[in-house]
Amino acid sequence: MPTELRAAVVTVGDVLVVPAVLRLGPETAAGENLYELWLNPWASALPVLMALAMVETIVVRLYGDGAAEERTLAFPNRGRPFFVEACTRAASLPPWSMAAFDAARRAVEERHDSVLALWRALGKQQSGQ
Repeated sequence: MPTELRAAVVTVGDVLVVPAVLRLGPETAAGENLYELWLNPWASALPVLMALAMVETIVVRLYGDGAAEERTLAFPNRGRPFFVEACTRAASLPPWSMAAFDAARRAVEERHDSVLALWRALGKQQSGQ
């Protein structure tokens, strides 16, 4: 199953937001197989970001009814530079509140009207367009 993770480091004021979108399966016009993640480097996400900055392969485990594991997917971690950048930049900024993070996240979400729009924007950013 083709799988891809796209991510970025976005600064809104003094708050760092790390949006990421995981695609499970082939790319589709409707984007029904896209799953968004919003990581807050000053909350519990910092250890996750540090781990993502170090691993070469991301492993996703999919669970079905009754919490039975149905599938495991592994794919190259092409987002490592963004996760390294997030950790580095977070260390240089003062801590922010969860309310400040939520407001920053909403500001980023308002720029993209759907998860598919965010996916496309992350793709352009990663390709340098």
